[in-house]
Amino acid sequence: MVEESEIEEWLDQMKQMIRNDRFKIEMNQNRVGNIKLFQEYLINEENVKSILLNLTVNDFCEKVQNEHVGFRHEWLYIFGKEISLLKRYEDEDTIVPLYIKLNMLENKYLIIVSFHEQKYPLDYYFR
Repeated sequence: MVEESEIEEWLDQMKQMIRNDRFKIEMNQNRVGNIKLFQEYLINEENVKSILLNLTVNDFCEKVQNEHVGFRHEWLYIFGKEISLLKRYEDEDTIVPLYIKLNMLENKYLIIVSFHEQKYPLDYYFR
């Protein structure tokens, strides 16, 4: 069971890392969805920062244990957020439902594991 206060505290810490530029967006070959979002829409790191700074408890979906060997002590926090983005080569903004998975490391550094369009609808924990 996740308490609302736990997520609020986690978000406060995460936002402090964002403000201090202590984060990285994963853009490797295993994160095709992340890369695709930046290719299909006009979005940059400043937009990402703004979106993350505007996450609330109501955007929280779930907390899951990292299943990769050697990282099972880590917890990943999953959020969903609908945002308005301009698709490349188009004139109108589109509402894009995002899937955001975050990993806060012990050294107070944030890894944005997933930041891409949702592949399926999310269930929001506190809605």
